[in-house]
Amino acid sequence: MKSFLLALSFLTRIPMPFIKEIASERQMASCLTFFPVVGLLIGLIVAITDSVTSRLFNISVASALDLVLLFAVTGGLHTDGLMDTVDGMLSGKAKDKMLEIMKDSRVGALGASAAILTFILKFALLAALTEKHRFAALMLFPSFGRWAIVPGIVFFPYARRVGLGKSFWSHSGRKEFLAATFLALAFAIILFPQRGALALLAAGTASLLMSKLSTRTLGGLTGDVYGAINELAEVAALMVFAAM
Repeated sequence: MKSFLLALSFLTRIPMPFIKEIASERQMASCLTFFPVVGLLIGLIVAITDSVTSRLFNISVASALDLVLLFAVTGGLHTDGLMDTVDGMLSGKAKDKMLEIMKDSRVGALGASAAILTFILKFALLAALTEKHRFAALMLFPSFGRWAIVPGIVFFPYARRVGLGKSFWSHSGRKEFLAATFLALAFAIILFPQRGALALLAAGTASLLMSKLSTRTLGGLTGDVYGAINELAEVAALMVFAAM
């Protein structure tokens, strides 16, 4: 339960400062197992809200409200990571300078453009979901996005000497990855047997490609890159769901 609450505190805006303060690095790593569970909970909140708004408004308005709710629940955590990652990796600078740019709280034109384009793409994909499979897809895509962070943490190096992300990386291993994958795959098979596993594979592919690119460019991953992985994996999963 403590590992779940710790994952919940890192991935959402639900305030639990006491949980973070007493957590060891080993406990922080163990909470990776519950990343897809927290994602499923976020997805459930979005799906339930969508089932109401889609009856009050047309599907476009409901899809836009889904994105607003998702942003509110997570505090834009992963969107911020995406913007910083794009600003740094597309700057054309040396590796150290890229990492410095990514640490800067200011957002550049490239990062802002990436966030806007991602929101537009997500909106279009959400609006394209069929009514029959909409509830399951809305539950699963946030879960798959957060699961996709886990292989990035476990199998790829961390690019900075210090950082919050390093606390996850230092003590995580195959155990956390296998447990998280088992849960994500179980959710996929139970909730969306036709396309769930394929969407999970798409999210994993996005994670692998982004992790390899970051390792080649930065020498490893950072907390911002983990956020970017979530955003790209969510889009990849939605593309599979919307393709129906």
